[in-house]
Amino acid sequence: MAALLTGANSLAQEAAFYPSDYPSDYPSAGPPCEDGPACDDGPACGPGFCGLLAGMGTAPCRHFGEFYVDYRIRRFGSAYTSYEFGDPDPAGASPLSQLTFPLNSTWNGFEVGLEDPRWAVRGEWLTPAGGGIDGQLQDRDWLWQFAGLPPSRDFSDLGVAPQRWIDGQMADVALEIKLWESQGGIPISVWPVGGFRWQKFEIMAFDLRQLKGFDIQTYQYVWLLPPPVTPGDVIRFRQEYYHYYVGGQLRIDLDCGGPLPPVRLTFQGDWADIQAYNSDHHLLREGIFIIKQNTQGNAWHVGVTGEIFFTDQFTVGVEGEYTQIRTSGSHHFINQPLAIDQTWTRGVHAWSNQTAVTLFLRLRF
Repeated sequence: MAALLTGANSLAQEAAFYPSDYPSDYPSAGPPCEDGPACDDGPACGPGFCGLLAGMGTAPCRHFGEFYVDYRIRRFGSAYTSYEFGDPDPAGASPLSQLTFPLNSTWNGFEVGLEDPRWAVRGEWLTPAGGGIDGQLQDRDWLWQFAGLPPSRDFSDLGVAPQRWIDGQMADVALEIKLWESQGGIPISVWPVGGFRWQKFEIMAFDLRQLKGFDIQTYQYVWLLPPPVTPGDVIRFRQEYYHYYVGGQLRIDLDCGGPLPPVRLTFQGDWADIQAYNSDHHLLREGIFIIKQNTQGNAWHVGVTGEIFFTDQFTVGVEGEYTQIRTSGSHHFINQPLAIDQTWTRGVHAWSNQTAVTLFLRLRF
């Protein structure tokens, strides 16, 4: 008998979050819900989480639809993407050049999803909310050997430039399947996750300031005072990351009843196989100076989401996440007017660190 009651309690708690799969006359492990707007047309409920802890009786029923759509705003902070390459000559410097592009900006977009008690699918799309990017491009070079100077770990050249978006897009499509849920006590469930995540960053750097460079009078690389400024557009850069990921979620659904709305906490971690591509057009160099890289690697992503169910149809949530990407591969240098076409792999890397916070407003149907 105790096992039967425990199983019925689990079904009743699940019905509170997914009522469409449970008819109103489904047998309940507890007394009917008290009259009220949250319960007047739904199934009877068993003891909720808070009631189990404090012996406070039954929790109100909550009716959540299966289809949802939301509007979301995401803010990137301490986020950047970088690439570097070494001299193809094994005796040369590695890295020979390194460029870092900050990504700190505000994005917006939407997510749509379809939920079931045992599975869920969702899709997200985001784009920059404006053209501005906080932070400046940093372009470093290690050119000591070309001036006949001894090599050094310190960079010989440094240029910085503000940035603006040309285009930016992110998409994330995932399938989530319930693997396990607790029976009584704290309502915890485990959901394996698999999906595809795509990121495209297309940036224009302009008004370059050369902070460090070669001084012809001293024949040394020195800090330049005042730094010379090159007005106008200088570098057009594009980076794309393709994430094929697998991972899992730990979900905790809390419904304390009374005036407190239900809350869902979701902790996610996933690992991705990464295919990456970037191109860099140096607009002021002689000829048509283009760099292309194809790289492969992996990424780790962790996040936590809190979603508050204010009504049956309206929820508000906040997400915090961190992504780390590391790849390596081949470097292709092209300048057709100067008859240059070279490819090498020495010291070729592309990587990104991304910290973001997302706020979303969700409607369920």
